[in-house]
Amino acid sequence: PLSSRHPAVYARPPKLPSSASTASIDACGSLLGVLEFLRLMTEGHNLDAQTMLREQRFNTKSVNLVQEAVDLLGTLVSSESALRVMRTESMRATCALLKFLVEAVQGPCAENQVLVAEGAALDVCRCILDGSKLKEDKYGHWGQTMKCDAVKLIAGTLESRVDFIVHDYLIEKLQPRIFQQ
Repeated sequence: PLSSRHPAVYARPPKLPSSASTASIDACGSLLGVLEFLRLMTEGHNLDAQTMLREQRFNTKSVNLVQEAVDLLGTLVSSESALRVMRTESMRATCALLKFLVEAVQGPCAENQVLVAEGAALDVCRCILDGSKLKEDKYGHWGQTMKCDAVKLIAGTLESRVDFIVHDYLIEKLQPRIFQQ
């Protein structure tokens, strides 16, 4: 039992984060859990699950979760300056989104490949792969993880393509110099 003379009684309580910070961290944790669930659903080139995440034909209203993930990724990494000021929670969410999208296109799932290529995902990959923006001292392993995941997503959009639809988007959105680093 603590007596009134115990040092813990006189110690200041730890400063707790503001409710906004706590809500942000909780929301990020929830998002990461949902993204991991979706990633695991599509893992192993599960074409039925990849298609279902894009359109639910069995439901009266369909929600394109692949498009939602692409849009959220574009919101998180809306520009190179957004990437420069990104906090750890956003880096974790960016990596989780990239990992989910990689699984959503692999197999291949041609419809998801086009959806990812025509959306903001390739613009995000370009920002991430521009090495001058992701300094090791600021980003730690997250910068390298984002770069690896961005390359995997680009490769996944090209998997087993017999047409040039995705190639045209790559030419339009990516700059060859990012692959020289």
